[in-house]
Amino acid sequence: SVESWRGVQRKSVKRVLDCLGVRVAQKGTKGSAKPMWFGNAENRRRRMAGVGKIILVRHAQSEANANNLVYSNTEDWKIGLTERGKAEAVRTGKRIVKIVGGGRCVVFVSPFRRTMDTFRHLLQGMREAGYTGDLAAHQTPGITEQQFRNYQNPRTMDHLFGLRQLYGRFFWRFPEGEAAIDVHQRASPLIEVDLPRLVPPDSPTPTNVIIITHGITLRTLLMSFFWMGIPTFEGMRNPANNAVVVISKDSTGRFYLDKRCSDNIGWDGSGEI
Repeated sequence: SVESWRGVQRKSVKRVLDCLGVRVAQKGTKGSAKPMWFGNAENRRRRMAGVGKIILVRHAQSEANANNLVYSNTEDWKIGLTERGKAEAVRTGKRIVKIVGGGRCVVFVSPFRRTMDTFRHLLQGMREAGYTGDLAAHQTPGITEQQFRNYQNPRTMDHLFGLRQLYGRFFWRFPEGEAAIDVHQRASPLIEVDLPRLVPPDSPTPTNVIIITHGITLRTLLMSFFWMGIPTFEGMRNPANNAVVVISKDSTGRFYLDKRCSDNIGWDGSGEI
């Protein structure tokens, strides 16, 4: 019957919400109770009580950043770093040690070659700066680069990027690839599911999180974390290669964009959680 099917649906939704740690309360007059959903900042603070700082890093300079013709003859996921990019990543590793000290770190890294190379050289810089803390790394396919097309003709891509600028960066879909909304949907579980699962809220000491990813993916992760509206996303710009964006937490457990440690992304941090 319809009623029994609705009951099954309600139980399924409740199981999903329980896994995410989302509470459902009832509000309303007797006989006409209405559900009230609490996927809010308080709930997130509770689930992420064990998280210290969250550091988002865009990969260092790649071969295609130095010469965009590389996109036309090399698979995007196989593009590596330049020598300059490798040196940049080492410097960033040393910079991160100054931010996190010697505490435990969990690293999420896109499996593209340029992000994996960034991680390897970043780790080298951390070790050179004296980091000896516990560090666990996870390849995370959901935070890869936006898919534009398999091989990219620079002239065609310039035309498509121009159309995207007119249409809107979030909803424009590349003919053989993704829209930013697709990147948002596949990257968001890192914030809502993976972090609470891998960093238990009852951890005795805070665990710092390092996310090594790509420009637009980094912006969609910020959008997800801070529940940004689309106009705010559109107003941001891609961080430079090797840029660092830091999310810190105050004594009440409230997360905010730490502008003292972050590179410029065209967002002033308004709307912190």
